[in-house]
Amino acid sequence: MLAAVAICVCEFVLGFAALNSADGRMDGYPAQLFFVFGVVAMLSALGDARTLWAGRLAGAKRLARHIWRMCFAMWIATASFFLGQPKVFPEPLRHLMGVRAIPVLLVLAVMFYWLARVLFKGQAAIRQPSHMAQASQ
Repeated sequence: MLAAVAICVCEFVLGFAALNSADGRMDGYPAQLFFVFGVVAMLSALGDARTLWAGRLAGAKRLARHIWRMCFAMWIATASFFLGQPKVFPEPLRHLMGVRAIPVLLVLAVMFYWLARVLFKGQAAIRQPSHMAQASQ
């Protein structure tokens, strides 16, 4: 949680520094980018604080927290590669943003699917199937 708070503070400081620069950028990146990552870090820190305050997470809520964090990191990596690095793709694909966006949207779709499945079905979604429970005994 402390790391997320530190990242949040740093991102906001960099964002305001970018806003106050001559071209509105810091190291070539616009101020809005720093603020977006600062807000994500802040939300993560608030989630950690809520978890610490409430006590131990168990079951579906713990799994949903893990899915959100894991898939968000995967989404950042996928978007950075497919949308932020067009030079690594063959020439015909460099200009087809819609095709390169498919994996990025797929990661989001999978994340929302699993979050909905885990949160709305609760324990039934994470319960071991009966044939696996018998095999482990």
